[in-house]
Amino acid sequence: ANPFVLSITVQAQSGATKTYSVKISSPTVDDKIKMIPIITESLTVTGTESEGVFITGRTVTIPAYKMSETEITYILFKQVADWAKKNGFSLSIQGIRKGNFDEEEDEPACNVKWSLAVVWCNAYSKMMKKDPCYTKKDGGEIKSVDDVDNNIVMNMDKNGYRLPLEVEWELAARGGNPNAPEWKFKWAGVTGDPTKPSDLAKIEEYLWWKGNSKVYGNPSTHPPKGKKPTNAGKADSFPKIYDLSGNIAEWVWDREGKITKDTPLTGNEEKTKRILRGGFCFNLIGGSTGTGETELARCTVFARNVSFGINKSSWEQGFRIVCKN
Repeated sequence: ANPFVLSITVQAQSGATKTYSVKISSPTVDDKIKMIPIITESLTVTGTESEGVFITGRTVTIPAYKMSETEITYILFKQVADWAKKNGFSLSIQGIRKGNFDEEEDEPACNVKWSLAVVWCNAYSKMMKKDPCYTKKDGGEIKSVDDVDNNIVMNMDKNGYRLPLEVEWELAARGGNPNAPEWKFKWAGVTGDPTKPSDLAKIEEYLWWKGNSKVYGNPSTHPPKGKKPTNAGKADSFPKIYDLSGNIAEWVWDREGKITKDTPLTGNEEKTKRILRGGFCFNLIGGSTGTGETELARCTVFARNVSFGINKSSWEQGFRIVCKN
């Protein structure tokens, strides 16, 4: 996409003027999503945490994988949807929002159902001439949301694109290395006590949340890379991923449910709702305004408190993707 900005100045009868800027993009299917290696060889992690998925006693071996540097933006979602409609997929952009205000094409795609994210991943895989990771239970192709149910099969050995496992998402949010200080950080890339102004200022360098994301007085999503990534300031060999905490909540493969020491790599199969990780910059849960402490808590690297059915739409729903390394 090659955006340019159109400025429009409006003058009131009083003589006062106000200028509005509109960003216009021209999509092309040549744009590729930058995929960042999180681990370059399989990694076995034995949990030591009291929250999140790496709980004490749980051991998982995670194959090498890459993650998209940013959340999937509306313009990228649309580029793939346009290609998909010409290539046998039923992939509608109806209802998909350009950020939560539905204004800017370079903001995260919002209001994305889990089932639609799955179809998008298969379409992008095909578009990039890779093998899709998702099939129906009987092995049939998935080309529309009507093909998606809770019994679909995910094949991590395929070279296509998919939603992260919850352990993959949290490993990236914790910096990718269980032996590094970042592993213990509360938010992706940063830690601190948000009740202290100096700590809060540092935390806000890394994430958009309800307290610092306001546009026209209302909390808002923002385009990627407006904040520091994980492992900011470290060598290029350390994975740098943006907006894992805050901005928009991100779908993972896993279903909701308690994590135990026996939960397998791909999560449990006890329930039907799928999990969103990372929190978001505005609060629509139950219509509650929430306190600052509550809002920031929803953005931590271990928060698992948002989940929806696979065909449920809500403004806070977005996603990023992973693939094998």
